[in-house]
Amino acid sequence: MKESIANKILKVIDTTFLLISSVVIVVVSLSATYIALVYNWSLKDILIYGIGVDGTMLGLIGLGIVLDRTLRLRGIEQDIKRIDSSLKNGMGGKDFTSYRDMEIALPSQISDTEYHLRYLLMNTCSKLPPNHAEEIANHLINMRRSGIQIKCDLVIAADYKSLSASSQVKFKEDIEACFKVFSDRGLQKLVTIYMLEVIPSGLDIFIYDRRQYIVALMPDQGVLQWGRLFNDHVLAERMSDWFDEYIVKHSKLFDEWKVAHP
Repeated sequence: MKESIANKILKVIDTTFLLISSVVIVVVSLSATYIALVYNWSLKDILIYGIGVDGTMLGLIGLGIVLDRTLRLRGIEQDIKRIDSSLKNGMGGKDFTSYRDMEIALPSQISDTEYHLRYLLMNTCSKLPPNHAEEIANHLINMRRSGIQIKCDLVIAADYKSLSASSQVKFKEDIEACFKVFSDRGLQKLVTIYMLEVIPSGLDIFIYDRRQYIVALMPDQGVLQWGRLFNDHVLAERMSDWFDEYIVKHSKLFDEWKVAHP
């Protein structure tokens, strides 16, 4: 592994500091010996002078060590800031500090989509912002009028068997209500809803074409614990492939799943 420039600079600083310290100690020692010989100092005077010089030198060395460590820590802190900045700038995107932030951002993401919408939602689809399904439906209709057929895949991941009887009923009703928004507008051939029976991870994922995606920790409608929009198209492409080749592959069409769970 190639050594970083920062490490090389620190090594030069360390070597230079040790060299200067050694030279200073030698010079001071020789000077003390010379002064003692010229002025016929007594042993007591030499010891007192020596203790003072040694104390001063130890203090200087200690100060040098403190400065050296301070420079190192400051360098590390700056490196961390640079890495964090590089990650954010490299990936691009935006942090969501509230559910409202994400609610405001979603419509523009939908309107910029030209090919494929991919949603992976944990536990329920009712956590989506109000009228979100309508916004998707309107965009699909507008794009279809211009000759572009946008595909929308919605996967609901839930541990259905662990739900109570009443929760199971509501779970199905929420999905039915969501799909009705699309079927009432004649979009059932463009929108596919899947069911993935797993223990949910808690992370909801929204992928727009193969260029952007949102990762959010959204336990319920109106509640956002963490969320971020990523503009990294390379990662978005990988996320899209993962969604198509793994998530959808291991899911069941909701209509088929519903028959098996009357």
